[in-house]
Amino acid sequence: MKKQLFFFIILTISNSLKAKDIVIIDTTKVSFYYDYTFVKDTNNITELSHDDMVLQVGSHCARFSHLFEVELDSACYKYRDYTFEEQYKYIKDVFTLTCPSKFSYYRLYKNYPKVREYSMEFLSNKSFIRTQEPMDKIWSLEEAKDTTIMGHSCSLATCHYAGRDYRAWYTLDIPISFGPYKFDGLPGLVMRVEDSEKQHVFQLYKIGKRKRKMFYVEQDNEIKANPEELCGIFRNNIQQRYRQVTGGKKLQFDDPSMNARLANYVISYNNFIERY
Repeated sequence: MKKQLFFFIILTISNSLKAKDIVIIDTTKVSFYYDYTFVKDTNNITELSHDDMVLQVGSHCARFSHLFEVELDSACYKYRDYTFEEQYKYIKDVFTLTCPSKFSYYRLYKNYPKVREYSMEFLSNKSFIRTQEPMDKIWSLEEAKDTTIMGHSCSLATCHYAGRDYRAWYTLDIPISFGPYKFDGLPGLVMRVEDSEKQHVFQLYKIGKRKRKMFYVEQDNEIKANPEELCGIFRNNIQQRYRQVTGGKKLQFDDPSMNARLANYVISYNNFIERY
């Protein structure tokens, strides 16, 4: 699998450095760090995976992405005028961070480019898919305040989104109407959110006040799609990749057992947070 990791690193750098534009859209005033715990494989619901996600909140907009993507975009912008070899020399330390899983390889923008709208850039195989969606979730608020998270009293709210039922705990102590992923629009910051089966859970674990630039990344090879189409593309890519690995045309290893492991790895990512 080291070979696969190496190619992932090179692909990630290349995609970031070949971006059409990496532009500053705001200054982050506060960052909220979430542990994203998820079941990636519906055939193995007892195995949990984790990703480190960051919600950056600025004066006008917000961005939610993997910690790796935040650091990589910052480094690529800083060394944008260097050659590829020089850039890699300076940004290679970013890869000491855990890389995002297939489910978290996205940058989600809130209130940018349009107000009250999500814009999400999602990497699927070698293509970037750009989706746009209104920020219009309908929440049902509960009066009870019986949960404390990181010392903050929290209230409960529920909603249905993209094929799942969710519970979210938010606090009025932090009057920011944002949360992890697309769980926004409540009277305070969302501290925790989980689906009814607890297969996708976001839990706040740290708050940072460091000011830093917030970047928007626009790719040359973007494909426009709506959220439903994104899920279809994601599923089709998994199936296509699985057929390539098992069909004998693009075997990755000489050892059949390694190819079998790779095939199982590819097909195991079948439980994306959105399901239409």
